[in-house]
Amino acid sequence: MRKMVLTFIVIIMVYGAYGFSRPPFAIGSFIVEPYENKLPELNNLAKQMNMSIRRISPYLKSYVLSYKPHLNSDEIKQAQSEKNYAKLMEIYWQAVNELYEYIGIFAQSGLVRYAEPNHLLYAQYIPNDPYCIDDGNYAPGGGADQYWAYLLRAPAGWEISRGNGNIILAILDSGTDIDHPDLMGNIWVNPGEDINRNGVVYDTLDLDGIDNDGNGYVDDLNGYDFTGGQKGLIFGDLPESSEDWNPDVHYYYDDGWGVPDPSVGDGLDMFGTTGSFLLPADMGVGHGTHTAGIAGAVMDNNFQFAGACGNCRIMVIRAVTPEGTGNESDIAAGIAYATFNGANVLSLSLGDLGFGEIPRAIEEAIDSAYAKNLVIVAAAGNNGNRGLSFPASSPKTLAVGSSNSRRTRSSFSQYGSGLDVLGVGGEANLSTGQLTEVIWSTWVASIAEARDSGLIAGEHYIKGEAGTSMACPEIAGLAALILSIRPTLLPDSVYNIIRSTAQDLPPSGWDEQTGYGLADFGAALRTVFVQEIDALPQTFYFDTPYPNPSNSTIHIPINTTSNTPVIIQLFDIKGREIKSFVSEFNSPGKYTININLDGVSSGIYFVQCLS
Repeated sequence: MRKMVLTFIVIIMVYGAYGFSRPPFAIGSFIVEPYENKLPELNNLAKQMNMSIRRISPYLKSYVLSYKPHLNSDEIKQAQSEKNYAKLMEIYWQAVNELYEYIGIFAQSGLVRYAEPNHLLYAQYIPNDPYCIDDGNYAPGGGADQYWAYLLRAPAGWEISRGNGNIILAILDSGTDIDHPDLMGNIWVNPGEDINRNGVVYDTLDLDGIDNDGNGYVDDLNGYDFTGGQKGLIFGDLPESSEDWNPDVHYYYDDGWGVPDPSVGDGLDMFGTTGSFLLPADMGVGHGTHTAGIAGAVMDNNFQFAGACGNCRIMVIRAVTPEGTGNESDIAAGIAYATFNGANVLSLSLGDLGFGEIPRAIEEAIDSAYAKNLVIVAAAGNNGNRGLSFPASSPKTLAVGSSNSRRTRSSFSQYGSGLDVLGVGGEANLSTGQLTEVIWSTWVASIAEARDSGLIAGEHYIKGEAGTSMACPEIAGLAALILSIRPTLLPDSVYNIIRSTAQDLPPSGWDEQTGYGLADFGAALRTVFVQEIDALPQTFYFDTPYPNPSNSTIHIPINTTSNTPVIIQLFDIKGREIKSFVSEFNSPGKYTININLDGVSSGIYFVQCLS
């Protein structure tokens, strides 16, 4: 069990100190939530200040306001040409001062519940089927394999379930190469936009410029693109409309952004230079294709990889730019899209920089998704430090860290009190960026790779990467397999199955470094399968036990329709009965079971109630 703690942190930023390598939020836009009936006045204030305003999503209450920052373009160009990152950061923080002035005006206007920066969340990875094997060589030059599947005992799980097309796994990332030959067969087709009802991916006959399903998005046949023409630049990259229908790399079908589309990158980093170790150019272009392949590459097609849930459908949501950054507004809108358009599982291989401020628009979107029973899996982060990135730090997500081939926490994997389980994300040297173990998957080349490596921008490839971003879709795929067997399970039930069946790693029991351990496909799916075919003789359900973690007594609320006393049994993880007793209540109603834990050691236990 995991303790859920809400902490309010006041951050004091010293603008002259560059103790981090990437900007924490966008300039030129910020987010507000208006009070009820205050929207007309908010619109007037925005108009007076020459700002545009739009709702983040039809399903959310927040709005994004955009303005033209006051920047010295000549100063920026000179710093870009010189790769003077210190100067660029100085300019950036000067622009942030302006941003906070605007935020202050709106926060004190009496028109909004809150006003905050448009936070940037970063794709969580370290830059660098015949393949469904463990060849023992995990180095970047060792050849493609899927050793992660064997560490997670996926083949044992696949004997029970390989997933099915009724379960939709949303990949919210940098977009996906929809027509990649190892992905296309599993890409979700929106039935409301499939005009000719043929279920064909990328069917241009379905693109009629009409919102046929009435969800607020036009021609969202395979998902949606919330970044559109954004290149990921910090300066001068705020198009009036940044959304479009196509979350792919836009290689075969142009949607007006140009050929090749900006989603393939521009060969520049987020500051407009050709890149550096800390800020590589086009770092996010293939990221979403890579994570989609790990979760959902077509299984049993005798080609390349087997996805963790290789027969589920992949909903593609593009909310991360080619530079690996995602505006809070785009990510929140993307989460809401997944929630209200049929996704069962959401994979989030991204996270913030850990400044202690929770991006509230994203928090609202996650709260809404959780309330709608969407299983949310999030990457712990790649800074190697204690404390998880948001949204992995949210108690409503399953937080996934990374293991290497030695079954120990990867050096880059963040850890802490909220960590749930580990997937397999490879290994790397944090100080040099050199990858020593990689996870192979599908890929699409960027402009920078075309320039530096001779690849063709927008073409299909495979590639090895490392990071918690790779571990996250593995576990998201496991969640999709669980729902393939029992689609009515609630998020907490899915989370607890994955936690309770994980392979324990030293030290014994839950710990901050490894959570409950290395996820185990076989054990998790066997548990679900047994539950499905051998339902317990009980007529009530459990809510979340509390306190969490437990004290000497644990309290479990139940709702029973039984007219007889209930027998309560406590079992350890090996199925051995630890204690049992008969309840004091013997009529239908809502009750709280109090279980005394004196003499019970730390670990994972199961409670069974029989009427």
